Amino acid sequence: MRRLLIAALGAVLLAACGTDPPPATSSSSPTTSSASQAAPTIPEGVYRTHALTWNDLVAAIKAAGYSTNDAASVRPIFEFHKTVVFTIKLQGDQWTEFESDDGGPDQVGDLGTYTVTSDVLAMTGDGGKGHQRLKWTLDGIALSLETLPGDPQGDAAAPVAIFTSGPFYREG
Repeated sequence: MRRLLIAALGAVLLAACGTDPPPATSSSSPTTSSASQAAPTIPEGVYRTHALTWNDLVAAIKAAGYSTNDAASVRPIFEFHKTVVFTIKLQGDQWTEFESDDGGPDQVGDLGTYTVTSDVLAMTGDGGKGHQRLKWTLDGIALSLETLPGDPQGDAAAPVAIFTSGPFYREG
């Protein structure tokens, strides 16, 4: 029994001695992964709001610093509908915005190219016409967008209603 115990102990020690120690790490040269250095980006996909009412759109327009008169300029776009759902599809460097009124089919509202730099989503309309820069945050599957000073172009309240009334929820 004693020999068996000594033999087992010897085998364990031999195995331990034959194992290389883990590589030493140097505190003077920390390693970082490329993923931790990569700039944050918005995952490609389809993002959709819940059904929004006219009051939701007005609240978003006012929260962005626009007046009640500015909100009134958007009214004709939505006056014949009770609700609207906005959808943004991001794929490659292309974006498409859709609108669905009162649960109807998606209709293309606008499209173009986009880039993401840090926490800014920059969108340019098809053919280079129009632009929109928005601060973005992603919480799980919820994408929230806010206007930045000087955007959207001019006094257009419609892009504010479309892009900031969200949040947009990622599908799939």
